[in-house]
Amino acid sequence: MGIWEDRRQFEMNQDQLVEILSMLADSGFLGFENLYGAGGKAEVNGSAALPSIEGGVQIICRVELDLVGYRNESAQRRKGEQSAELRTLAKQLLSFCGPMGEAGVGAGSLEGGFAKIAAGTLAPEALNIVLHRKPEPGMQADGTGYRK
Repeated sequence: MGIWEDRRQFEMNQDQLVEILSMLADSGFLGFENLYGAGGKAEVNGSAALPSIEGGVQIICRVELDLVGYRNESAQRRKGEQSAELRTLAKQLLSFCGPMGEAGVGAGSLEGGFAKIAAGTLAPEALNIVLHRKPEPGMQADGTGYRK
């Protein structure tokens, strides 16, 4: 299953998933720099989300891989050092997933989304719930919202 532009769910078969993984592997994605462009290379791994504007510099391309908590990401700023390999990979992934995403299933509203999950039209993985809580006084926080 894939999520297109945070709006539509689409299904992939095993062959399509292998094709995407092959694109990532063949491109050398795991060896890409975290950030290409003006101001040198900066560490972006571990960030919740890289803004499209960072210090007035526009991010024009980003590929992010998250596999049950293991992340790799590479971003391209508009100016400065450029990565043709990152841009090529992004274009390949967009071209491959775009048609499936455009034809995918959307929620329309929270109520509609809940109904589609209950009916099995949307996968439960399409629902993303983020919880934040302040640790109780005297408790050590581990940064994930849970207590140790």
